[in-house]
Amino acid sequence: MQNRLTMMGKENLFFRWIEIVQYGGRHDEVVQKARDVFTAQGIEFDDFVDSVGGITAFPGLEQAGS
Repeated sequence: MQNRLTMMGKENLFFRWIEIVQYGGRHDEVVQKARDVFTAQGIEFDDFVDSVGGITAFPGLEQAGS
Protein backbone atom coordinates (compact mmCIF):
# COMPACT_ATOMS: atom_id res chain seq x y z
CA MET A 1 0.00 0.00 0.00
CA GLN A 2 2.68 2.50 0.97
CA ASN A 3 4.74 1.80 -2.14
CA ARG A 4 1.75 2.15 -4.44
CA LEU A 5 0.70 5.45 -2.87
CA THR A 6 4.28 6.73 -3.08
CA MET A 7 4.42 5.85 -6.78
CA MET A 8 1.20 7.83 -7.22
CA GLY A 9 2.72 10.85 -5.44
CA LYS A 10 0.29 10.37 -2.55
CA GLU A 11 2.57 9.07 0.22
CA ASN A 12 0.85 11.49 2.60
CA LEU A 13 -2.27 9.30 2.30
CA PHE A 14 -0.38 6.35 3.75
CA PHE A 15 0.49 8.34 6.85
CA ARG A 16 -3.06 9.68 7.06
CA TRP A 17 -4.28 6.07 6.86
CA ILE A 18 -2.07 5.11 9.80
CA GLU A 19 -3.55 8.00 11.82
CA ILE A 20 -7.09 6.95 10.92
CA VAL A 21 -6.50 3.34 11.95
CA GLN A 22 -4.61 4.27 15.09
CA TYR A 23 -7.21 6.73 16.36
CA GLY A 24 -10.25 5.43 14.55
CA GLY A 25 -13.11 3.49 15.93
CA ARG A 26 -14.85 0.46 14.56
CA HIS A 27 -13.85 -1.14 11.28
CA ASP A 28 -16.70 0.42 9.31
CA GLU A 29 -15.94 3.89 10.72
CA VAL A 30 -12.27 3.55 9.81
CA VAL A 31 -13.09 2.47 6.27
CA GLN A 32 -15.55 5.34 5.78
CA LYS A 33 -13.02 7.90 7.05
CA ALA A 34 -10.40 6.43 4.72
CA ARG A 35 -12.84 6.48 1.79
CA ASP A 36 -13.50 10.18 2.43
CA VAL A 37 -9.79 11.05 2.66
CA PHE A 38 -8.85 9.09 -0.46
CA THR A 39 -11.76 10.57 -2.42
CA ALA A 40 -10.67 14.08 -1.42
CA GLN A 41 -7.27 13.26 -2.94
CA GLY A 42 -8.87 12.07 -6.20
CA ILE A 43 -8.41 8.34 -5.59
CA GLU A 44 -11.37 5.98 -5.84
CA PHE A 45 -10.97 4.07 -2.56
CA ASP A 46 -12.63 0.79 -3.52
CA ASP A 47 -10.62 0.50 -6.74
CA PHE A 48 -7.43 1.24 -4.83
CA VAL A 49 -8.27 -1.36 -2.17
CA ASP A 50 -8.82 -3.96 -4.89
CA SER A 51 -5.54 -3.03 -6.59
CA VAL A 52 -3.49 -3.73 -3.46
CA GLY A 53 -5.10 -7.04 -2.58
CA GLY A 54 -8.18 -6.09 -0.61
CA ILE A 55 -8.85 -4.41 2.71
CA THR A 56 -6.82 -6.99 4.62
CA ALA A 57 -3.70 -5.72 2.82
CA PHE A 58 -4.09 -2.39 4.61
CA PRO A 59 -1.96 -1.93 7.72
CA GLY A 60 -4.15 -2.09 10.78
CA LEU A 61 -6.92 -4.11 9.12
CA GLU A 62 -5.03 -7.35 8.52
CA GLN A 63 -7.63 -9.22 10.59
CA ALA A 64 -10.66 -7.62 8.91
CA GLY A 65 -11.41 -10.65 6.79
CA SER A 66 -11.21 -13.07 9.73
